[in-house]
Amino acid sequence: MKKRFLPLCMLLITIVLAQASLVANAGETQGKYTPRDNSNATFSSFMKSIRANQETGLIDPAWFVQNHASQSPKDEVLTWFQAGPDNYGGETRAVIVDNEENVIIGTVGGYIFKTTNGGITYRRIGQVGYPISCFVIKGDDLYIGTGDGFDAQSGNGLSDLGYETSFVGNGVYMMDKNGVISQIAGTDEILFVNEMTVVNGSIYAATSDGLMKDWNVELEGNFRSVKSNNFGDILAADLESVYFCENGGEYVNVTDSLPATSTYPKVIAMAKDARDYMYIAFLQYSTSSLAYSTGDIYFTRNGGKSWDKAFTTTGLYNIFGSRATHSGFMTVCPGDSTSLLIGSDYLWSFYNAGGPTAINTFRPVQVSEYECDEYATIAWNRIKYLHQGTLNIVFSNTDPTKFYIGTDGGIFKGEYYDGIFSYKKGNRYFITPSNHTSTTRMMSVAVGGGTTTLGGSLDNGAIVILANDTVDNVTTGKAIFPNAIATNNTFGYFTNDFAGGPCAISTIDPNIMFVSGTGALEDVDAVGTVICRTQTMGEDYDLSKFNASGKITNKNAFRTPFKLFENYDDRNNPVDTLELVIKRKANSGEYRYYYSNQAGYPIKYQLGEPPHDSLHQEGDHYVWIPGDTIRGLHDYLSTTMVIGIKNKLYMTKDALIFNKDTEWLLLSNITGTPSAVAMSENGDEAFVGLIDGKLYKATGLSTVYTQAEATAAPVTQVNNFGQAVTSVYVKGSTVVVTLGNYGNNDYVYLSTDGGETFASIQYDLDKAPVYSSLIEMNSNVIFIGNEQGVYKLDGQQWKLVSDFRCPVMELTQAIMNNHADIVDVLYDEMGVPTYVVYPGIHNQGMIYAATYGNGILGCAYYKVPDDSNNDVPENYVEETKVEVNVYPNPVRGAAQFSFNMTEGANVSYQVFDYAGRMVASEDLGFYGAGEHNATLNVENLANGSYIIRVLAGNKMSTAKFLVY
Repeated sequence: MKKRFLPLCMLLITIVLAQASLVANAGETQGKYTPRDNSNATFSSFMKSIRANQETGLIDPAWFVQNHASQSPKDEVLTWFQAGPDNYGGETRAVIVDNEENVIIGTVGGYIFKTTNGGITYRRIGQVGYPISCFVIKGDDLYIGTGDGFDAQSGNGLSDLGYETSFVGNGVYMMDKNGVISQIAGTDEILFVNEMTVVNGSIYAATSDGLMKDWNVELEGNFRSVKSNNFGDILAADLESVYFCENGGEYVNVTDSLPATSTYPKVIAMAKDARDYMYIAFLQYSTSSLAYSTGDIYFTRNGGKSWDKAFTTTGLYNIFGSRATHSGFMTVCPGDSTSLLIGSDYLWSFYNAGGPTAINTFRPVQVSEYECDEYATIAWNRIKYLHQGTLNIVFSNTDPTKFYIGTDGGIFKGEYYDGIFSYKKGNRYFITPSNHTSTTRMMSVAVGGGTTTLGGSLDNGAIVILANDTVDNVTTGKAIFPNAIATNNTFGYFTNDFAGGPCAISTIDPNIMFVSGTGALEDVDAVGTVICRTQTMGEDYDLSKFNASGKITNKNAFRTPFKLFENYDDRNNPVDTLELVIKRKANSGEYRYYYSNQAGYPIKYQLGEPPHDSLHQEGDHYVWIPGDTIRGLHDYLSTTMVIGIKNKLYMTKDALIFNKDTEWLLLSNITGTPSAVAMSENGDEAFVGLIDGKLYKATGLSTVYTQAEATAAPVTQVNNFGQAVTSVYVKGSTVVVTLGNYGNNDYVYLSTDGGETFASIQYDLDKAPVYSSLIEMNSNVIFIGNEQGVYKLDGQQWKLVSDFRCPVMELTQAIMNNHADIVDVLYDEMGVPTYVVYPGIHNQGMIYAATYGNGILGCAYYKVPDDSNNDVPENYVEETKVEVNVYPNPVRGAAQFSFNMTEGANVSYQVFDYAGRMVASEDLGFYGAGEHNATLNVENLANGSYIIRVLAGNKMSTAKFLVY
């Protein structure tokens, strides 16, 4: 039989009428879709708010087809390079083992990777430009399904109609044995190819257009899954039912014969080598949590003639978790038709399901939430950690104890050995030591004054990329939030509740970073805020002072937008109480440094005439002597951070001041949930865009230092675009605003009068959501990022300027002027110098893009040549360093510091205050090569900033820390 549905056009009419009836009695919101206020912000709910139509809460598939069929002319000017991270994976649903036991994976960034060394490294072998969902191999050819719509049914309230908010695909592609990729004719309008299998030489595909056989529709509907066995049988599930076809026969709706049925999605599995064993896991929907979870699991051992219950749902085991439709997967273990591996948020083992004794045993596979945990009794590289979100499980062709797991965090190799499950990461992506790539879904990107970048990833939290000079590590990232080494174990594991959000790096001190996560972070007692601050590049976090007032809360928001502005020449800063303490004898006219309240940054000062008394006389002239103090000096550095949370707009001038509780100044009460924040080049203005389309403007921020001044600062609503504001970018009086929500005509607006009036600059751009924007600092060229890449505006034509084709969630440019490093010198009691380096800015003009599935990409086309000369003392020679970190930082009482040595040596440390006085020292004795920890007692130190110098043989390093 063939299952039939309404034609697409009639279905659309039906949905519009149904939606109209749903909103007809909505009171003040009549005729407009109103999102439900979720108690737990999720990526799915956030993406729906910025992609689904704001009136209906739906996405018409016809909009996808219309707006993704065209492609603007390509401008070949810009070259993009991979900035990483090359060692963290992203959503990996397509996994297959070829005939030579090599593993091939596909990513949502549209790239195909292959390993020929057992998963140690993966190299890119192809690109299709759309999210990759599944693979099959037929002969020598690899068939590639596209579309990120596996959880289509969870996209909105009318889920059974198949509307969703995922990124679309473009049908099916084929890669031949020579690596040539071509599209299968007639498949280009298939938005979501969810799963494929080969049966008797034909390819069966579960798609949003139906169950297909060799690209012809067998059953109409939105099919989630299709499985097959070695006997030619097929099991397929759409959004309502499960169908069985015995070796080319008729399709039978097997859910009709089950003891219980459900219209909710099903997860299916089929034994490959035991013809009669099949499994169906029901999902159930909660109207309170707005999510699917585990229902009953049924099995058949006679090819579907009868079904028995293998598992009865209870509150004890929520096997498929809260994201069942996104990552629910089930597979039968080879050689044992009664054992399964089941994955969703976590991985589970299910064995003796319907076995001879009918003992239905269910247990979680050994998986640790903590990435740093390892088994001490077996091989070092067998870890317990498996990333959350199991998307696919594929067994080895030759060894049934080995399997490969595609997860939200990349690819892992699983092994079952002596009753223990263990895993090996397979997320290192490069062809050669200098050719690195990335598969991470990045939602935001920040850049400091050098090569360091920081990204908020959907799958691994906040990741910092140092881009050091070691070739093999040039794009290697380090997850700093959550991380495994922070002083509070709360940060030791990744969960989808902590997905990385907006972030920032200070150029004044690049060790100072700001990271954010979802509103769920507020529920963690040790965090209590959605934004965290570190001055040790994520080694630890300031959990007591940054949000001591408890004002920065945003529980129901997936992201909390904020901007950090830094000013190196602030003449309005009211702080004029700084002091300069002379450390070594000096003459008038010489230069010395005093230190800003902002992260202790040095401010250069030319000495005037010294005091005229006998103590200062040297021969026939007077000199400055150690201990002389110059008071009342101006602090020329300032920072302004603006944060938008639900119904409120805050700012602070204390973002880089760690020895006091941060004072958050309320600028204004606003109405709605902020989605984007931008600041002007001089830090005097801020724009805040909201999910519901409103745009606010705050002015006069450069002179705001008190709550009274904040209250007086004008904050006005300057526009309401009626669509979700996805980004705002400001340069002078020019303001660019980008918008979301399918089903509209305009998505990019421009103001040339500081936001007073806006006009659409949509021109020939596809009518689809735009997520990011940028006004290039020197050329004034406007760039935007949408679901197809990066575009620039040329006259009234938008030109694609990226050689990658995946969604671009944020664009940023390094706009601070280049300036040299500063090397300050401190002396101990023996006159031995310690050099402290304050990094300058050397990346002016660099552009970075945060992409959905291709990591962070950089563009150096607009980079300004760096001709700055470092401000270094005479005879300064940079030392060979030993790495050192102090934690926690800030500290009270006792602290720890770690140091890493390449060879054995005697180790000592000295502590200096910012006046250059040595206030503590200790000889630690001999240490061998490797990483070590030592205790630093600070009980006798006054509150303030200090520098520790660690000497290891002839190697030295310094680190700053704060005592309070």
